[in-house]
Amino acid sequence: MTKQTSSLPVAGKSISCSFWTPAPAVDRKKAVIVAYGSMGMQGDFGRMIEQFCAGLCKAGYFVVLPAYFECSGTVPGLLAAASTNATFDKWVSCLSAATLWARSKTGTPAVALLGFSLCGNLVLKSALAFAVDAVIDFFGPLNLPEDAGSHALTQARIGGLPKTQIHHGKKDTVVPLKSSSEILRGWLSVKGVKCDAQLDYSCGHPGDRQSPPWNAAAEKKSLDRTITFLNASL
Repeated sequence: MTKQTSSLPVAGKSISCSFWTPAPAVDRKKAVIVAYGSMGMQGDFGRMIEQFCAGLCKAGYFVVLPAYFECSGTVPGLLAAASTNATFDKWVSCLSAATLWARSKTGTPAVALLGFSLCGNLVLKSALAFAVDAVIDFFGPLNLPEDAGSHALTQARIGGLPKTQIHHGKKDTVVPLKSSSEILRGWLSVKGVKCDAQLDYSCGHPGDRQSPPWNAAAEKKSLDRTITFLNASL
């Protein structure tokens, strides 16, 4: 279950990625594509994502973490959340390439997308753009300042999503629960999409010093809940 690195061809570019392969004794031959948030893999957020990937792998999943910012030349930081729709299209293409690569490695079409923060939004858009079996949104914004037209997530479009799981802290002031995940949960219910909404964490947004931190207890609980959801969905 050692972390390894490789590269993905995306629109004529070679994009680096990290991946974790489960031990043969627990190999489920099912994959999860993980997308980091606007801060990339910096600091405590990056540590949390790496540990999460390792935890998914230990549970038997082939995990791919593409460095999707490379396909657009985006610098990690808060300004990444203001990226244009054209940039988001490049990121969707990168996650699509990662999905195809994971399927070639596992020999099965069973794949889930999982996105943190900014990329909770990205994986929802990606799951509407190409076929996957499940999508997991960790405290992502429902829509972004640049979203318009076909790039905006709406109740009408959301009906095309596969099984969906949402994680969000009740004390999040960066991406407030009421203006994001609670609305998404309602839309999914109306459209009849199976949704597992885990909105009871007594935490704020990772990296936000103005609210209670996304702590070790929340990390473990959310990993356990994610594995339970994946086991039932893939």
